[in-house]
Amino acid sequence: MKRIATETASGALVMTMITMGAMFLAWLFMSGLDQRGLLKAVTGETARRRMFDAHTAGYYEDLIDAGQRQGKRLPWENINGVKHISPPDDWPKLHDTDGVLWDEPFQRFRLRPGSNIEYKGAPLGVNDLGLRDRPYPLKKSDGVRRVVLVGSSILMGSGVSVDEVFENLIEDRIASGRFGARREKIEFLNLGVAGYRIDQLVDVVVRSSERFDPDAVVMVLNDLMVNSNWSRHLVWMLEEDRDLRYEHLDEVVAMSGITKGMSSVEYAKRLAPHRDELITRSLRRVRAWCEEKGLPLVFLVVPQPGMSGVLQDRLMSIDPPLFSLDVPVLSLLDAYRKHGDASAYWLKPWDMHPTSEGHALLAESWSRELEARPEITDLLLGSTSENTSGGDDD
Repeated sequence: MKRIATETASGALVMTMITMGAMFLAWLFMSGLDQRGLLKAVTGETARRRMFDAHTAGYYEDLIDAGQRQGKRLPWENINGVKHISPPDDWPKLHDTDGVLWDEPFQRFRLRPGSNIEYKGAPLGVNDLGLRDRPYPLKKSDGVRRVVLVGSSILMGSGVSVDEVFENLIEDRIASGRFGARREKIEFLNLGVAGYRIDQLVDVVVRSSERFDPDAVVMVLNDLMVNSNWSRHLVWMLEEDRDLRYEHLDEVVAMSGITKGMSSVEYAKRLAPHRDELITRSLRRVRAWCEEKGLPLVFLVVPQPGMSGVLQDRLMSIDPPLFSLDVPVLSLLDAYRKHGDASAYWLKPWDMHPTSEGHALLAESWSRELEARPEITDLLLGSTSENTSGGDDD
């Protein structure tokens, strides 16, 4: 009689392996392993995300091992039908150029005032105040309302001219009256620096922005806050045994069980479980400073082309800290979704910074958000002429 498959030696081995695998999975679930995390690992999603982080490292001016070359082509070549390649050796990173000064003990590097080097196909264009922006005097003129924007490389506008950065495009639309005639002239000051992490952004708000006498603060949040290399700056500070400057950073490091002399890999590994705690405390620190100064604060979520979905997923993972701080949040996640292949808005196949056309889409998306939420528009831009006419006691 012909035996069924399980009665053969090979069949029995297969069934044994299946049974052992099932028992292992059951043990994992009973041990409290996150089921979604397991599913992602099984389906390869975790690996793909790590590869994506490595690829986008160049976009972020990343300064961690994941940003190192992986050969001329990545092991995975196709996302949304586009082949992804590693940057050439001469593709610049901001920190390797003469456009920065390394003279700040916490932020470490900053934009060099007056710098106008060629950077990724466009003049870097840093004004005399050290801002990637149009010329402005340090002292605010009468009748001017200043909004400072703090962020990293998208806000800085890598690879496009100063006038093409979405921040200046919005400023032009305000001046044209798109959002109503405002009582004061509006100046948007761009404090963005490529590569800055969440802890550096906090420091820019708390230590660097006040000298510009702001009337409102916009904190630009992107994937650099939540991707796998989010702790790069803090790891650097620990490696160099620098003063962390902020109590919440010291507390998170203590929670991580970090001790002096550990490797950078060990620092990052120990910090990883505390990412959300650090983000929460960082955003609270910014909010507290703005409240102390009587300044309205708005969070602006900005994706790079082709990564809106990934960024949205990651932001949802920190939903409580981001959306429970009683701070208005504006999202530009839809900026590229209805405009075909998002890679058409990349500077280069290896660099996901938005082109000038990409910045125009960001500006249009932000314009729609402001028009849909006039209460936030007034928070940032102040009262309209219509709202104040005939009602002032000044």
